[in-house]
Amino acid sequence: MKTAMFNCKRCKIGKRIEYPEYRRYHVGYGRYQGESFRLGEVVNVGFGRMEPRKISPSDDALCPSCGKSMTWDWLQAFEVKDVPCDARCTGARGHTCECSCAGKNHGAGWQIGQPLSGLVTALSNARQSPLLQQERT
Repeated sequence: MKTAMFNCKRCKIGKRIEYPEYRRYHVGYGRYQGESFRLGEVVNVGFGRMEPRKISPSDDALCPSCGKSMTWDWLQAFEVKDVPCDARCTGARGHTCECSCAGKNHGAGWQIGQPLSGLVTALSNARQSPLLQQERT
């Protein structure tokens, strides 16, 4: 699975979509490359053949709120065991993850169908912070 992180600079909205990797092929000198897309609705491709439509990250790059094009890139994750995964990671819109989750939770609040859950998670974690509780008393 490859994960694409989308970012709308106008609306400040992020989006995270995972794409299965298909058809890995050799490109030379021990390197391999694959196509990553997800399968959409079944369409007629001609002569009575029905196939699922391939949806690539470029097809998914429209902002759900303003309809403009979003910037996107593949998630680059590095595992750093000393840095705990927290709300900064789950609500992130960037393309790089450097914490203990190694990209598994990066931008998880921006999964398809949950556009504001990353912000809600970050706010609820901030309200439960021990530092904030001390300031209130």
